[in-house]
Amino acid sequence: MKVLVVGAGKSPNVGDQLIEKVLGWTLQNKLDIDTVSYFDLEQGKYNIDYKQPEVDVDEIKENVEQQKKYYLPRFIKTFLSIKWSDEELINSVKNNDLIIIGGGHLLIDNYSCFLLNISRVARMAQKHNKKVVLWSVGVGSKHTYIWKVIARMFIKNIPVFTRDSKSLIRAKKLGLNTQNYILDPAFFVNDMVAPKVNKETLGLFIMDPYEMVRHSENLYKREDIAAWWLELINILSDQYDKITIYNNGSLQDVKFIHKYLVPKIDDEKVLVHPRVLSADELIDSVNKNSLILAQRLHAVIPALALNKKVYALEWDEKLTNILADLNLQEFLLSYQMEPSQIANKLISSKPHINTLDEQKLNYLQNLKSAIIENDK
Repeated sequence: MKVLVVGAGKSPNVGDQLIEKVLGWTLQNKLDIDTVSYFDLEQGKYNIDYKQPEVDVDEIKENVEQQKKYYLPRFIKTFLSIKWSDEELINSVKNNDLIIIGGGHLLIDNYSCFLLNISRVARMAQKHNKKVVLWSVGVGSKHTYIWKVIARMFIKNIPVFTRDSKSLIRAKKLGLNTQNYILDPAFFVNDMVAPKVNKETLGLFIMDPYEMVRHSENLYKREDIAAWWLELINILSDQYDKITIYNNGSLQDVKFIHKYLVPKIDDEKVLVHPRVLSADELIDSVNKNSLILAQRLHAVIPALALNKKVYALEWDEKLTNILADLNLQEFLLSYQMEPSQIANKLISSKPHINTLDEQKLNYLQNLKSAIIENDK
């Protein structure tokens, strides 16, 4: 069998590539799928070992807009840019037996960008009688009338497996063909890569606060968040021999770190890792540390899977919802807390013990069922 995995795998945020890579690995190594190929919703076919191009930090344009843009102009621009039928998509669909769209936070209303691109894949699959599954997707809390109309037209009958229980409820309310909620694919990273045993080293995965506005109501000032991080780092540098500041590949995250933090850090214990360019680099960045404090979901999930001591900074409900489903709310922290409170949590933390065997088995059973259903 040949499977096409469709998602946002070429996003500069390599957490999306991590999702696709681990999903493909699981298909081939757990379910004996012969061939897995990859297709980015916006950029087309790609190699799963793709590395992001290196970019000079000084050349990264800082996003200065915190306010959400008007919906209709952005929707029209996106709609007009969609290639509803192109040779690469046609061949990718025709040459595979099953189309798996996911995982990731794909059923959100980002001016219908994801939905329009998902719809063109679904439309092409239907034309060539190929089975499509929406797999381990997140569902947003708000959708416009435009989004709902497009969803009813193109994806209403596609089986939908969500990655958290709230997303499943929302998908049902939207009238989608809901199945079950399952784990995020990245929880299988410890099957793909062996956890490393490290001495006490701390990895801080830091995010640009302006990026939060896309998925939350938080409107923090960069200067305030930078001061928060610098105070925390100053406290922790007395406790750890080595602290490394990381990113998930997002250009805006890298810009924030280098503009607002690096010039004010004068401590040889504190290192700043270059921009992460691939899923493999992201996994390695997590794996080489014993303790992780992270904000982006796909630094948190590999840390949990690899049995690290891990805490997450709250910003988007997708993070909150997934941790709640796993009864891990105690590992969720907030910028509302004083840096000294955060430091005390980190210093007294204990290793997370991976107890996801039952959920992983459920994931594989559902994935196998989707494949078997395709063979009928």
